[in-house]
This record gives sequence, C-alpha cells and structure tokens, in this order.
Amino acid sequence: MTVKLELGDDRAVATMTLPGLGAGATVTRAGRDEREALSATLRALADLVDNRHRAARREGDTTWVRVSLDVDVRVPEAEAQRAEALEPATMECGSKQAADELLAISLSWLGAAMHDEDARDWKSFSWARVDECEEFNDA
Repeated sequence: MTVKLELGDDRAVATMTLPGLGAGATVTRAGRDEREALSATLRALADLVDNRHRAARREGDTTWVRVSLDVDVRVPEAEAQRAEALEPATMECGSKQAADELLAISLSWLGAAMHDEDARDWKSFSWARVDECEEFNDA
C-alpha cells in the first residue's frame, strides 16, 4: 500500500493506493489535520475493498449453504456473559459492531471445541444447500 500525505496550514490531504485491486484502487480524503485525513482515507479504502469483495461474490459462481454445528465446550463465564449482552444489539438492533464481536467470541469457542481437551463430544455437524432446506432446522 502506498500512502501520500500533503499538509497545508489548515488542511491535510491523504491518498492511499492498494495494489492488486485493479484500476481505481486509490482513494483520497481531506481533513483539518493529518489524523483526520488519514482516518477518513483509511475508512474510504476499507469501504472500497468491501464493495469490491461483495461485487466479486455476486459476479462469481457462488451458492448459498446453511451450516449447522452443535458441540458443548467449556468457556470462561465472562465470555458467556458478554455474548449474552451482545445478542440484543445484534439481533434486535442490527449492530454490525456487536455482531462482529459476538462472531469473534463464537469463533474462539469453536476453536476451543476443535483443540481443547475439555471440549465435550461433538453432537452434530452438517451442511446443506439453502434451496434444499424447507425449515431452518433442516440443514
């Protein structure tokens, strides 16, 4: 990635280019100072990468699958309480930040189930194509 920063008396302009994304993988944003300009440019670059990733998934040969996993695993009580606290913001409010944190916690639990000797027996793991599922529990 290349970063160019131009500083003026009361304005800063940042330009970031990310190689490997083809034409147009450059964003420029201005701010009152370098911190403001750099943070705005970094957010714009992240949005560009996300949008291109979504477009590539839509254009490519993809299909929807449903994954179902049940396993018992021992986790710290504080993590379980944090996950419970995040659920309303994720499910009712649609908070992406809460969903990201909840996903990170859940993935750490899955990692424990895969590698921790305290993890209990796997109950089930299955997957199916979404168009083959009549109900959520059919996967």
